Amino acid sequence: MLKTNESIKKVFHNFGFTDVKKIRKIDVGFCNDVYSIDEKYILKVNKDIADERDLEKEVFFCNLFKNKIPAPEVLVFDTSKKLLPNYFIIYRQIQGDNLYNKWHLLTDPQRRHVIKQICGFLKKINNTSADSYIKKFKVDAAVSWEGYIYKKINNWLDKFEKNKKLSYETIKKVKNFCQVDRGILAESKMALTYFDAHFDNFIVQGDTVVGMLDFERTDWLSIDYSLELVDRMVKEPKKYSSEKTEKYIKDKDYKDLLSMYQKYYPKLFAFKNFHKRLAIYNVEHYLSDIFYFPKVKSLREGLNKVLIKV
Repeated sequence: MLKTNESIKKVFHNFGFTDVKKIRKIDVGFCNDVYSIDEKYILKVNKDIADERDLEKEVFFCNLFKNKIPAPEVLVFDTSKKLLPNYFIIYRQIQGDNLYNKWHLLTDPQRRHVIKQICGFLKKINNTSADSYIKKFKVDAAVSWEGYIYKKINNWLDKFEKNKKLSYETIKKVKNFCQVDRGILAESKMALTYFDAHFDNFIVQGDTVVGMLDFERTDWLSIDYSLELVDRMVKEPKKYSSEKTEKYIKDKDYKDLLSMYQKYYPKLFAFKNFHKRLAIYNVEHYLSDIFYFPKVKSLREGLNKVLIKV
């Protein structure tokens, strides 16, 4: 977090904005510090040099999608590190409510209307040419999807074997799991894919989605990968919400999410062994979370449930 509000005020003054009167820290995101400025602008600042590429990606995709979906309007992207010690962006704040804050108030038809809109956005992203992204970010467009996912899983296992924060028995279970299900991910539909569709990333006015956020979580992936997080929202709806919104969240309000997505974007589900594919994605995600949050017991429990079920 930035030490003083004065540094933020200097940033906005430097770019010719009116004098800043109100600065509000927004408690979202692990990789960036996020601030609302006078409820008109959003300032997003990198916390770590390792995440600079992600901020570059966010700006790239906001510009790529701006005429297709309600992406933020980027006003400033500064990589100089002269005003602040990290990369930062300023975009116009989208007026509305966080979807997590409103989901419990929506009727079932309204919820379906919201998911239909989100599916429409995901489809537009999938159908957008990836050529400019692949060229700019030097992406291997010919990558094996199966190889990509299993490489990520094996990389996490290698790290756990070194830091000893995952038991030998669990590591062995994951390796056996991967061997049994080898070949399931040979099928893929590669495209630009947004894989951060939790409700903190959507802004609504009533039941109309007016904003979509955090486009750094977009990449050249198999399109069904976007459902991994939706699946986890069904299983653990509080996981991606802020502390302020947890009190509104009830499991029953999220149990039908996958069926809604299937109705409005069936192509995401058109894979053989679909549920096993989701389980593989779950395993990779759990390993990532456990590595960064090794003391959270529920993550280990969630991983074990996936390994036992399949």
